[in-house]
Amino acid sequence: MSVTNISQPSAPTRPGRRPGAVMSAAVAFYWWNRTLFRWAGVVIRPVLGIFVIASAGELLVNLGRQYQTALLSSVVGRLAGQGAAGGAEPAGWLNAVLPDESRQAAFLLVGVVVLVALFHFIFRAVDALANSRMMAALQATVHDQLMRLGTQWYDRAGNDTGANVQIVNLAPVAQQALALIVRSPLVEGISVATAFMLIFQGLAQLPHTPLWVEILAAILLLGLPVLGWQLSQPVRHANESVVSAQKSFLTELLNSLSQPLAIQALGGERQRSTRIRERLQTLALARFQTAVRGDAANQFKSALPFLLQALFLVYAVVATVQAGGLSGESLGGSLQAIILIQGLVPVAVQSILSIIDIFTGINQQWPMIASVGEILDAVPPGDAPNATDWPRDAKNIRFQNVSFSYRPALPLLLDGINCEFTPGVITAIAGASGSGKSTTFQLLTRLRQPTGGSITIGGTELDSIRLDEVRRHIGIVHQSPPFLTDTVRANFQLAKLDATDVEIEAACHKVGVWDVLVTKTPAAPLDQQMTHDGGGANDFSGGERRRLAIARGLLSRPSLLLFDEPTAGIDSHTLELVADAIKRASAGTTSIVIDHNLDFILGLADRVCVLSEGHFVQTGNPHQLAAQPGAFRELLEAVRRLAGDATMTTTSYPMPVLGARTASQDGPFSSVSMGQLPDNPSNTRPPSGGPPVRQRPDPDIANEATS
Repeated sequence: MSVTNISQPSAPTRPGRRPGAVMSAAVAFYWWNRTLFRWAGVVIRPVLGIFVIASAGELLVNLGRQYQTALLSSVVGRLAGQGAAGGAEPAGWLNAVLPDESRQAAFLLVGVVVLVALFHFIFRAVDALANSRMMAALQATVHDQLMRLGTQWYDRAGNDTGANVQIVNLAPVAQQALALIVRSPLVEGISVATAFMLIFQGLAQLPHTPLWVEILAAILLLGLPVLGWQLSQPVRHANESVVSAQKSFLTELLNSLSQPLAIQALGGERQRSTRIRERLQTLALARFQTAVRGDAANQFKSALPFLLQALFLVYAVVATVQAGGLSGESLGGSLQAIILIQGLVPVAVQSILSIIDIFTGINQQWPMIASVGEILDAVPPGDAPNATDWPRDAKNIRFQNVSFSYRPALPLLLDGINCEFTPGVITAIAGASGSGKSTTFQLLTRLRQPTGGSITIGGTELDSIRLDEVRRHIGIVHQSPPFLTDTVRANFQLAKLDATDVEIEAACHKVGVWDVLVTKTPAAPLDQQMTHDGGGANDFSGGERRRLAIARGLLSRPSLLLFDEPTAGIDSHTLELVADAIKRASAGTTSIVIDHNLDFILGLADRVCVLSEGHFVQTGNPHQLAAQPGAFRELLEAVRRLAGDATMTTTSYPMPVLGARTASQDGPFSSVSMGQLPDNPSNTRPPSGGPPVRQRPDPDIANEATS
């Protein structure tokens, strides 16, 4: 799926100020764009309780580690201050959260360390459970959404099978980023706030700490991590190059592996190898550039905590020495401040960097996040308010002045068509390629909506019927029927989830395909394995798959059966089996057939509607229409001409027999003796002249001659 047309939403800016002048683009993106939070809500909602527990656990672990650092500083400070007058009492609000005695603080420290380690293990397990469930839920949601989206989605360029498979497969990347934008600012924000409080409490215990030092400390703690984020921005562009290179490689990989045997037959292995290697070289270069730029940014971020830690420690030591050295009453307080700074400056910096990394990660993973979010936001076809069930026993389908165009700017493909389809009659829709035949099927199954007019089922508007009812009462056999790489049973349950083996067997018997299953797997016919493309060693032939699709269409006992190009890709022998299956399946239902094989339609259909220039220009019995000038006859002649069978006999003649005949006995052929007949009767010329063509005998005439 292409995401090049998706831009990151821009944050509002004040007049006269450049975007990002007040806050970074990523922070503005976070605070001012509700789209990310909506997507994050979809990700978190299925496991909200577990997510809250995991987030609370992470916060408790962070606060516990800060508290154990404060306890350690208290124990060391009290031990160092023993013997000095008054000892070393913790200053300020620390008195309320630390024990009064060093021994109590030491025991509490051990207990807190053990509890923090235990809680960390437990909450990590809870977090892993939450993440695994969120990943599974998001992938299932994206899959289900793709199964519901209609033609408006799939008509768009870039929404092809390979792209959609890649999005579902890589949806966990988006899940991690979307979950973190909710959790990390809250958890890390509170952690930063408490770490700052403890750090400034430690600075307050140093002798004569001026206000400007505290202000400078705040600026450094907040400013340097932001600088590190700015230095990491080139990584985003490098990651975009990697994503683009990966898409190109996957496209080439699909080109190679979709039909490997056909490519071998063409001798195309070298061309495929060259293209794959070119794509891999581009991908390798993009990965190298990303690794180098990412390592450069990470070096600064990894060194930053140590630099700030060293800066604060040097100041603490200098301040202590200038105040009289590490002796007397100042010893305990100074050591306590140094330990607090030593332990909590890295914690505060890492928490800030974690928040910034969230926004950096959003930039890096934006193509995938946007792809997933676009699917989540897409609106699938729905039902009208107060939608009803399928009308009881309704099987009459009526098109009333129906028009359709793919886009408003395009001409009408269907322009006010009117037709009624009745049960017990097999109706064929004939027309040239692109005339709108398949579009009528899409309108009937509500994959598309008419531009004008209405379609009614037993007098009820099709649009007013619930979509699930429409899909249940209309069975369709596609030109390339969808099959799963699974058992025959699972493939039938595509049409009816709760279909029993008895129902499946009955449907197969009705179209005469059960014997095929029994022949392949006598012990368990429905456990026979199929493949989605029919390429398995013991898979079914094209004709067998078509007949299985017809049987599958009967499971829900549909009121309307649609057959889209049922003869495509099958041989002449299988045509008879498919025709027989359609006739059996159509008993008592309304059946509509689309097929370019007009000879097949002649032998199958009771009625044909000829579609041309947006209208049904002819309707009637196919044999009658074939015998008279008009659109159907022209189509039939064109099809036969392409097949090397251009002449269509519209006048019945008796078959010639041996022996002399008079004109009165034998009609037009009486003046032609057998010796005068062409040696090859299949190479006769039409009366109007033209190239030799092969005449197809009318079966009814042949029967007369035989009798």
